[in-house]
Amino acid sequence: MKASIHSYAKAIFEATQDKPKAEMISLVDGLLAEMSLKNILSQMPGLIAELEKLDDVKKKIIRAEIKTARQLTKKSMDEIVNFICKRTGAEQVIFTEVVDSSIGGGFIVYFKDTIIDASYQGIVNELATVIGR
Repeated sequence: MKASIHSYAKAIFEATQDKPKAEMISLVDGLLAEMSLKNILSQMPGLIAELEKLDDVKKKIIRAEIKTARQLTKKSMDEIVNFICKRTGAEQVIFTEVVDSSIGGGFIVYFKDTIIDASYQGIVNELATVIGR
């Protein structure tokens, strides 16, 4: 059976937990050698992304994208962060902020498999759907 990048990431993540630096380097060197032999080093960006996801879960970090019509205030951002932390049990939220005037106002938050659309455009679309029923 062919090993997936996810299984490589999980194996290296679990194998390196609480290990001294020299042992971690040796484990990573072994993984790189195996990936080189299997000619899959080109999949390294995917491996790194999977390792980051595993580390985020361990550290209770949520990565999210927030789309707004204009830059949010610190107070607004803190309220959204607190909401996501309460909803998910996360201890930290790392945001990528995107300014997109086409949403009219409000915000759209994307995290994990969740979308929270509190944009003016989203509200208008939802009202149009309800009225059209």
